[in-house]
Amino acid sequence: MSVDPSSVYRATGTAATAGSGDFSKLSLDTIMMMVNSDRANMLDAQVRAKAAQIKAKNDLLVQANNMYAQMKDLQAQAKNAGNGLSTMPADMRKFADDNGIKTDRTGNDDLHNKDEWEINLGYMKTFIDNLTSSSQLEMTELQSIMNKFNQTTEGLSNWLSKDSQSKNTIVGNQR
Repeated sequence: MSVDPSSVYRATGTAATAGSGDFSKLSLDTIMMMVNSDRANMLDAQVRAKAAQIKAKNDLLVQANNMYAQMKDLQAQAKNAGNGLSTMPADMRKFADDNGIKTDRTGNDDLHNKDEWEINLGYMKTFIDNLTSSSQLEMTELQSIMNKFNQTTEGLSNWLSKDSQSKNTIVGNQR
C-alpha cells in the first residue's frame, strides 16, 4: 500500500505549507498524517528493495545447487572414465569465478579426478551454505520491515478512522 501524501495535502488544503516544510501552520492531525504517510512510503520502498535482494539471492542459490548437482555428475564421470578425469565446463568455471568460489587448480587446467571433484564440491557446498544463511538473515530483516510497515499502516488507518469519526461527530452536532 502506498499513500500519496500530496493527495492528503491537497484534500486538506495544505500542499503549499507542507511542501515548504513549515509545519507551524498545519494542524497536528495533518502533521501526523504527513509523517505516517511518508513513513509508510519509505517502508514500502524498503520492503520492495529487500524482496528484490532476496529474489536475486534465491536465483543465485538455484544456480549454485544446479552447479553442485552437475559437479556430482562430473565426479561420477571421472570415476568411470578410462583416464579417471572429467572436464569442468566453461560455464561452471565462469560461475565459480564470478561468485568468488574457489576451485581445485591442480595441474592448472580444468581436468579433474574424483578427489579433485570432491574438493570442488566442498567449495561449492560452502558457498551454498553461506548463501543460504545470508538469505535466511535477509528474510528475517524483511519480516522486521514488514512488521514496521504493517504497524505504520495500521496506525495510519486508525488515525484516519478516528479523524473521520471526529469530523462526523462535529457535523452531526452542527445539525
